[in-house]
Amino acid sequence: MSAGRPGEPRPLPGPKSFYLPPGGDEWRQHVSEAIRRARLVVVVAAVGSRSGRAEGTLWEYIEALRQLPPSRVVLALCGEREDYERFRAAAESYAVERAAGLRKAGQTPSPLPVLPDWPEPSRPARTTTGFPLRGVIRFTADWTAETVPFDTTAERGPTPYARWRKTERRQVTPWVAECESALPGQAVREVCSRLHWQIVTLCAGLLASLGYIVVRRWDGLPPWSQYGVLVPACYTLAMLGKISATVRATSRPKTAVRHPPSGDDRTKPEPADTTGIGLRVTEYVLRWPVPCGIGLSTMRYHRDKEGQPAPAPSGPLHRRITRKPLTAFTTCDRLPVGLVVRGRVLKTVERDAALTSRHFALRAVQRFVWSLGAVIGTAISAVITFFHTHAVPLTAGAAAIGLLVAGRSWYLHREDLAMVSRLWLRPRVPEDLAREPCVLYLRPHPDDPLPPAGPASGFPRRAGRTYSPRPSRCPASSSSPLPARLRRPCGNWPRRCACCRRPAFSSSCPRATRTATSASAARPRGRSRRVPPRCPRVSARRTARRLSPWNCHPR
Repeated sequence: MSAGRPGEPRPLPGPKSFYLPPGGDEWRQHVSEAIRRARLVVVVAAVGSRSGRAEGTLWEYIEALRQLPPSRVVLALCGEREDYERFRAAAESYAVERAAGLRKAGQTPSPLPVLPDWPEPSRPARTTTGFPLRGVIRFTADWTAETVPFDTTAERGPTPYARWRKTERRQVTPWVAECESALPGQAVREVCSRLHWQIVTLCAGLLASLGYIVVRRWDGLPPWSQYGVLVPACYTLAMLGKISATVRATSRPKTAVRHPPSGDDRTKPEPADTTGIGLRVTEYVLRWPVPCGIGLSTMRYHRDKEGQPAPAPSGPLHRRITRKPLTAFTTCDRLPVGLVVRGRVLKTVERDAALTSRHFALRAVQRFVWSLGAVIGTAISAVITFFHTHAVPLTAGAAAIGLLVAGRSWYLHREDLAMVSRLWLRPRVPEDLAREPCVLYLRPHPDDPLPPAGPASGFPRRAGRTYSPRPSRCPASSSSPLPARLRRPCGNWPRRCACCRRPAFSSSCPRATRTATSASAARPRGRSRRVPPRCPRVSARRTARRLSPWNCHPR
């Protein structure tokens, strides 16, 4: 933002202008408040030949040094060396006067940092005028000034403009990214401007009609008329491309800042969601000459669920998301010459989120039929057009349009087939396994029901005895209870004691000496079977009667 001239009928192009009260020192209060709220203050380090006009610039420079940390103050080196040297000298003298005034007011003045010398180009012979920025001066944590030169002579290119573009891409852009990382908040481009599809379709139809008329009468035109038609046609196409680029460029300077939530001590907020799903979009459409007229341009502002600015979806994301209208169009403003601004609220959702593999397969078949029909129709129309009119340009144009339609349908057909294969090959993971993949098989889940008691469950027990899935404690290992384990099949039980890890159960093991239900108690009377001992120190008869339900025989 910048301060505009009071009374001007129209602000100058560039940053957003705000106006200060004319006359007196009241403007300094407004500028001081703006400096305090700014993320970054850039002061042009240049003073003209008339030093009286530099008092406002010097006051802003000293005020920024007094209120902001070093990472949020930058000096821009614009102009020539003489202007910078005058700024250095004037800043030193003005700092002494300002320090005396602050001491009288009871405030502590900040020390003035020592500014470095003017940066010299690496190849002075190739120095050209025109590039506005020679470098910047940044400050470290202890207010030490450092020069970051932007040397156009270090880049190679056939023209000065090519060297300026390389300087901006290789020197200016990396420094801007580094400076942005040290500033509070996160800057995002929430605005997306485009030409409306209605005006694009209308212009394409007009150009196609003119092209058809020219092709039909091309053979009867003299050579000078042919060149006279080609030049305006090329100029019209170039102007349309320039208008489209201008509309897209209107969203670049409109940058918003994401701040951390209130009460959070962090300087950077949470990273913005780059998927583009779930955003709240405010759309404004410029129409002419009535509210329901032809759409000229579209501008969208994007916000996330918390109301913070969000980056506009990029080009690849447009095929994955769609916008669902939440409110209807309403007239927001009326401009001169019949222009009307209408707005509504949208929400971005994932495209084809509820479709299954069957839907994608049917759509793939339909698009394959469309592409095949477009190819056959193009071939038939090209043959008929050539034999009836004998106009090669007209035949080539019709064939090109048909092939474009067929290629687009074939591309969409391949995308649907890829989605079908992706859905078929996607593993179906149970919800509980996807939620807790490790806990599910290591120990019972707290929400799982206990196994039923009885012979069919594999956990026989006597009447009046309560089953507890928690095992007993082993005094030889530790005093803490062992974690509960899932019941394993008998054939997979280890040959070692699960409690004390001995080769076989002994009489000293608390599991072997615990009184429990025998495995033969669940069998009908009259049938008996001898269970072989698991521990050699215990007899077979004692083991059959005092066998623990957790340590059954491997058989």
